[in-house]
Amino acid sequence: MEPIEITARRSALGLNQADFARLLGVKQATISHWETGIRTPSNPDRLMGEIAQFERLHQQIVDETLQILRTTLDSTEDTPVFVATFADDEDYWEVDAQAKQLTLPAAFHRSATAQAAQEAEAEHGVRVEIRETRTRSTISKEIADIKELQADLDLENPEELTQFDILDAERLELEEELKNLY
Repeated sequence: MEPIEITARRSALGLNQADFARLLGVKQATISHWETGIRTPSNPDRLMGEIAQFERLHQQIVDETLQILRTTLDSTEDTPVFVATFADDEDYWEVDAQAKQLTLPAAFHRSATAQAAQEAEAEHGVRVEIRETRTRSTISKEIADIKELQADLDLENPEELTQFDILDAERLELEEELKNLY
């Protein structure tokens, strides 16, 4: 196994050296040494097997995302197409028990989502936008931010009272979305 292959396969999974090392149960320095050719893996077959497991999981996310995109693309015309992924690990783990168990970073999901978006764009000739998945945590943070903004408003000022009402409507929508979320 050439050093560049390890680097290429790790990169294709959206993993940095630290995350890759953690997933493989080795130190980051070990990954760095493998990728620069300073050392070779003591058991390259085992390493390839572990990489292959992560590649299968990555491909599963790509395939599932592509299936959703194809269904959406087949049923819409001239409508923007969106696909969602995770901004941070905690949000990913909140939604995906397997990712939490394996401690897969959100970057892994983002990489698979981007690959699916690229494939769908090439296949259908449309632009696929990638957005952040809305989780209980992200929605709760938005609600807290709105409440903080509202607390700073002077309700004696008619313009700020109007702003308060607009923010309150947004907050109520978010609270309803939160109730209906998975």
